Amino acid sequence: VWEIGATHTAFTLMGGVDLDLRQAHFTSPEVVITANAVMGGVDIIVNQWTRISVEGVGIMGDFSQSKDKVAAEIQPNSPLVRVKGIALMGAVNVQRKPMPGEGPASRWLKQLGF
Repeated sequence: VWEIGATHTAFTLMGGVDLDLRQAHFTSPEVVITANAVMGGVDIIVNQWTRISVEGVGIMGDFSQSKDKVAAEIQPNSPLVRVKGIALMGAVNVQRKPMPGEGPASRWLKQLGF
């Protein structure tokens, strides 16, 4: 568990950044992440209770939200993650995933009684 403030910056030059917000404590109801990737990649992971706004641009690259791995469960008090920036010959990707330890295998084991 870690704490993220109202703003955060992720930059990569021919490398990669993984920013996992699933267990983060939000100090503000809205977090603005400036994600810039030059010939590299920034992957941002959020949980099912987080609202997402992807507002960047890809130039010979990709700046987008990927298909969710878990259905969104947005509440009135859900935090908003606003992702801005640029992907120049690289990628910035935002994806909604289950909490750690709650993937398909753990759900299957729970159904079996483990």
